[in-house]
Amino acid sequence: MKLTKKCCDCKEDRPLTEFHKSKSRSDGHTTRCKSCTKTYRRNHHIKNLEHDKAIAKVWRDNTKERKRKHYEENREEILRKAKEYQQNNPDKIKNADLMRDFGISLEEYNKMLVDQNYGCAICGKSNTAVDKRSGKPKSLAVDHDHKTGKIRGLLCEAHNRALGMFHDNIEELMAAIKYLKK
Repeated sequence: MKLTKKCCDCKEDRPLTEFHKSKSRSDGHTTRCKSCTKTYRRNHHIKNLEHDKAIAKVWRDNTKERKRKHYEENREEILRKAKEYQQNNPDKIKNADLMRDFGISLEEYNKMLVDQNYGCAICGKSNTAVDKRSGKPKSLAVDHDHKTGKIRGLLCEAHNRALGMFHDNIEELMAAIKYLKK
């Protein structure tokens, strides 16, 4: 069995290990050596970059249009399945929301809840706000520093909104306390 092969580009006789494997070739290896293949791909990519971008844009646009059309035609079924999934997987939904919004897992949230004795970090009460859609009590909100993203604790809806209205400004909060003491 022959252990070398001539590259079709550089015309050098090279060991078979210098060629990529190819099931479609009779000898089981590509006609171009690995080095020449790399050069060819790089040059081909540069030469066809604009064409490739145009093809990708058409593909994206077509995909977007197909998805939009599919959604329009199957809207009710898609919404029904999404609602059913949300009802059957509330922990997965909550975990995904916490990860997306705050970078914490549901497990970490629950640990914070236990550490706070299941109450607001300010007033100690559990959240009394009710979700209008489900009629169930809302979870405590994750309070975080909007500049650093650092999580400070869990708050009831009223205190979370109140801090938000003060934009985490300690001077304004102190002025409000001073006003209340009058």
